Amino acid sequence: MASNKGSRRVSQTEKRRARQGRRQQKSRLKAGLAMGGMGLLAILIIAGLALPSFGGGGGRSTTNETLANRPTGAAAPGTFFAEQSRDHLQVGERNTAGYYNSTPPTSGLHAPSWVDCGIHDDPIENEFQVHNLEHGFVLIQYNSEDETLLTELTSVVRQLDQWPNYLILAPYPDMESTIALTAWGVAQFMETVDPSDIEAFATAYRGRGPEANTPSCGAGGVTE
Repeated sequence: MASNKGSRRVSQTEKRRARQGRRQQKSRLKAGLAMGGMGLLAILIIAGLALPSFGGGGGRSTTNETLANRPTGAAAPGTFFAEQSRDHLQVGERNTAGYYNSTPPTSGLHAPSWVDCGIHDDPIENEFQVHNLEHGFVLIQYNSEDETLLTELTSVVRQLDQWPNYLILAPYPDMESTIALTAWGVAQFMETVDPSDIEAFATAYRGRGPEANTPSCGAGGVTE
């Protein structure tokens, strides 16, 4: 009889230990889930803070980080012009003659869409140019029918870093200079093709406009 009672006491003790073990496992599981949830929350917060830097959708950069990365002072090529505006015109609307403070323009009211990178055979309207500049494009434009000059200029721009991303070559007949390089708020004018000056300008400003969240090449925005 004593032996049977002892066996029952041991069995009850083991049951208590088993219950305690299960409770401890549940506690550890809850603690692990809580820690995992906190870690996931931290990742989401960090990702949320980082998203504005990666862009998408055409919104405006609030920090202007790309402008801040531009060279300044003597290291900054070109002539700077006062910023006129970053606002959009209505679809189909155009500015009055003489509105822009530089030719070609470097800032101001502009169309709600922009054009493809690469080589354009026809002039690009001012309002579209400015939207490209806002997105960090560099435009190389020419006022010449000299085929030799155009061949040389085309060869130079095709050799620019990451061509054609953020780069446009197009005619611009309504300017006094033979060649104009433009980026947001800055222009450089030349009468002959100077590969080193073109490369320096493109390196300084390509991809560095007021809006960081931009496609690197394609057209976009509101359809005109």
